[in-house]
Amino acid sequence: MLKPVKKRTLPEEIIGQFKRQILSGNWKPGDKLPPERELSETLGVSRTSVREALSALTAMGLIEVKVGEGTFLASDIAPLYKGELSSKFLIRRGSLLEVVEARKIIETQLACLAATRANKDDLDKMAKILDNMEKRIRSQSSFMEYDVAFHFTIACAARNTILLETINAIVELFRTIHREVVELPSMPELSYSHHTKIYEAICKGSCDEAQRSMLKHLSVVEDKIKNMPLDGKL
Repeated sequence: MLKPVKKRTLPEEIIGQFKRQILSGNWKPGDKLPPERELSETLGVSRTSVREALSALTAMGLIEVKVGEGTFLASDIAPLYKGELSSKFLIRRGSLLEVVEARKIIETQLACLAATRANKDDLDKMAKILDNMEKRIRSQSSFMEYDVAFHFTIACAARNTILLETINAIVELFRTIHREVVELPSMPELSYSHHTKIYEAICKGSCDEAQRSMLKHLSVVEDKIKNMPLDGKL
């Protein structure tokens, strides 16, 4: 059952509650979600907060908005279950660096494939996510969700189901420490800049440039993790 959330983490709390509704089976693939006004009243938050959470979930591919019909849970929510399973692993610095290493290998190739296979809808989604990232640079929880959504959209644009499912599980593992990375000084601005360059390379259809931009981005993340006092913290 949905319940009022604590206002200090509104976007993240709302998104978390929605995910729990899905994982518990209360909401099933294809179900129509309650209207925005009803969700706002049930959660005890503003409609603006609900709208922001719904926007992030849409970018993540978990819900779909059908004009004139309403908001529906996506028919394919398998990635969410993979994420729930992945989050049960205890991650420390060593395994986190292995996660980034795996991302560098796979996501550089995904960026290359996206550069050659992305269609207008894919590019429009990336542009919209980037716009939301820029607007939420000062809001770590919301920024993080759009950051993840951007990488997921690239994976979708690569048109390879096996790689998509693989990288989704890997990125979900990385979520454990993603907040700490995003909260580092100037990291949101740097991350936004990197994502913009990746997007521009994909728009050009340049495989090499997309690969280089993705590798540079993930290498910076890797360096940040190496300098963070993680051991014993998680």
